[in-house]
Amino acid sequence: MTAQRRAHTLKEIVTWNLTVLLAAVYVWSGWLTASGAEGMVEAFERFGLPDWFRITLGIGELIAGLVLLIKPLVGLAALGLSFLMLGALLTHLIHDPLAYSLGAVVLFTLLVVLMWLRRPVIPPFLQKFLC
Repeated sequence: MTAQRRAHTLKEIVTWNLTVLLAAVYVWSGWLTASGAEGMVEAFERFGLPDWFRITLGIGELIAGLVLLIKPLVGLAALGLSFLMLGALLTHLIHDPLAYSLGAVVLFTLLVVLMWLRRPVIPPFLQKFLC
């Protein structure tokens, strides 16, 4: 196996691990948000957001988390989730102590890294927005 092939294989392993990790986070978070987990309901009430918004957001997170696993659609899912994380960051900055924003920053950063790693399989119409 050549060094170039090993590097490509390592990149694929890292990319898939990151993809599966992010998919698991968003499916889990989406489920908790949509199903009405106590902490999520309390947070959305504290933010002054209605139940329908929490449920819609949770379903969107769950679906986008699953779509992250579909290689040609990863850019679209990651882009949508990136906007969601920017909204989460803004919401936490307005309503919570600064430390609560850290999770949104980390997830946003990981989504950007994933978009960069998957840029060769992102459809051309999306590449102009992502890469």
